[in-house]
Amino acid sequence: MSAVALALGAALFFTAMMGQNVYGMASNDMWLQYAGWTIAPALVQGGLLGIVGMLVWTGVRHARAHAKRASTPTPRAEDAT
Repeated sequence: MSAVALALGAALFFTAMMGQNVYGMASNDMWLQYAGWTIAPALVQGGLLGIVGMLVWTGVRHARAHAKRASTPTPRAEDAT
């Protein structure tokens, strides 16, 4: 979901940048440019924040699993007999 928000925000931002015309704008281009300038930064920030959040969450889960494995005593060969 975060990657989609990031891609959509980047696409809107790029569309708004390319829609600028020195000779004037059509009404269709104006609303698209307005949407690109207002919505795109929020989508990009939300997408990046979501990706960073998922990376942190995965790292914490991995660290907890590693700590749990390290604290669990391993059975010795002498105990099996």
